[in-house]
Amino acid sequence: MSLLTRWPQDQLCLSASERRRAVDAVERAFASTLESLRVDIGLVEMFEAIHVPLAAWLVCHRRRRGGPLVVGVNGAQGAGKATLFNLLEVTLSEGFGLRVAGLSIDDLYKTRAERERLAAEVHPLLRTRGVPGTHDIGLGIELLHALKRDTGQPLRIPVFDKSIDDRCPASVWQEWTGPADVVVLEGWCVGARSQEEDDLKAPVNELERREDPDGAWRRYVNDQLQGPTASCFH
Repeated sequence: MSLLTRWPQDQLCLSASERRRAVDAVERAFASTLESLRVDIGLVEMFEAIHVPLAAWLVCHRRRRGGPLVVGVNGAQGAGKATLFNLLEVTLSEGFGLRVAGLSIDDLYKTRAERERLAAEVHPLLRTRGVPGTHDIGLGIELLHALKRDTGQPLRIPVFDKSIDDRCPASVWQEWTGPADVVVLEGWCVGARSQEEDDLKAPVNELERREDPDGAWRRYVNDQLQGPTASCFH
């Protein structure tokens, strides 16, 4: 398999022997999967060229900071954010002995009732989950802080069910115990920046021209990127 990209050589962290041990550990973790597939998908080559160097770079950042590290992963729908997290989780845990917790902004969506209230009070388009302003930012910040420290109690992480367009009951939320060494926050608007006022004047598509002719929805979303959402997603 020919890789389309490799980790920059001038950004390699840790020693070659440390990275080699990590590659071997991750390969062992995936050994049964690779055997069952019985095809050469180039996974070991990707570990060597991309995922272990990325994980080593994160390990170096964590060591310099001297505490838990929060990592943001941005990408469009279907770009592979969840897959990248899964590979990072295995690489950091098996290769470098770190505890890795994952949090998706999808699971931070406001409840359906909360979004319906936003739709009635601010703009009808806010009934539809997705844009900044439809996430429970307070809950997200609380979870990020809790994942970085040991509260002595199991932490409940929400789960959102897109099939019912609502948050699942707390009884089926995920549990996490103890502090995480690395917390990965993934989502399409993680790290997104607000736009200048002049950039908001013209609709960018037919939906905005039809459903948001005065730009109220778009300005609300932009305001969220400047304020509440920035405190969690940047």
